[in-house]
Amino acid sequence: MCSCGTKITRHEATLESLPALRPNTPPDERDPQQRMRVQLREESRRRKVEEMEQQMKKQHLIQHPYVSFHNRVVKAYNKLNEICFEGRLPPADNVIHWSRKPHMPFLGCMFGVHGVIVGIVLSADITSMQVLIEVLMHEMAHADVEVKQLPIGRSCHGKHFKESATKAVAVLEANRSVLEALVDTQLNVDVDQVRRAKRRRRFSPYRK
Repeated sequence: MCSCGTKITRHEATLESLPALRPNTPPDERDPQQRMRVQLREESRRRKVEEMEQQMKKQHLIQHPYVSFHNRVVKAYNKLNEICFEGRLPPADNVIHWSRKPHMPFLGCMFGVHGVIVGIVLSADITSMQVLIEVLMHEMAHADVEVKQLPIGRSCHGKHFKESATKAVAVLEANRSVLEALVDTQLNVDVDQVRRAKRRRRFSPYRK
């Protein structure tokens, strides 16, 4: 678990070190050892995804109390995915979740493993659309790194995350009016705010 709450599982070295199959190799041309490698990889992948799903469910997921707010966030995610992440991420209906877990230290958390985005959990206590967009783009940048299966290094806020977040904010700036129309809010998205993990605060937790 990284400093912003993003759940990341490193690939198993014993499986990842196995040589990859030749592209477009028909199943009946694979020797028994190759078939075993494929089976081991698929079983490991399914197991890790299932484990990540269970980890996400522990966040006490809820329905957002305001349907209209949720719908605006869904539209924002899909538009951001389209214009900032070139549609690489899965649709919002399969990704966006909400939680009010009191001891959840951050306002957002991305759950992903082996290039699969299990979900993005956002705090249902966020009332500012400005803050919500910043948190959402932060977690989407984590998802982008996971989908590309780039190395995270020692910190999940490393080089690839920063590059993804910086590029997303730059693209958004050129298309800001489109997103503002969707969320019915004027936005001033700052790259430093997007790249920074947002912690809960005890009092007056959210910027308006």
